[in-house]
Amino acid sequence: KYTIPTLKSKINLICSDAHLYIQEATPKTQSFELICIDIFLDESVPKPFLNINFLKSVATLLAPNGVLMFNLLAHTEDARKFGNLYYDLVFSSVFPHGYCFDTDTNYILVSRKDVFNLKS
Repeated sequence: KYTIPTLKSKINLICSDAHLYIQEATPKTQSFELICIDIFLDESVPKPFLNINFLKSVATLLAPNGVLMFNLLAHTEDARKFGNLYYDLVFSSVFPHGYCFDTDTNYILVSRKDVFNLKS
């Protein structure tokens, strides 16, 4: 009943290699109101998606009121430690006004473009 072809809202789903797409996309030609990052290889996010340059590239593609949602697993003590470190050291350096929502088994890192200061 609620499949993609029958939705009537303006949704542009992009099925592509996420790292390559973000590298090649330019804010001059594209911006997004919502970017969801939910990329896992087994139980971890591949390293290219965890570096600060990837996040900075994503930030440039957000529309003026755009929202970023980044999903990290938090289902074990080690995953929670990693998620906290990633939020504190990487995510917050690009999105200093972001939030970390703890859903028990996941951390959802969220920020809006209109409240972040992109640092170099």
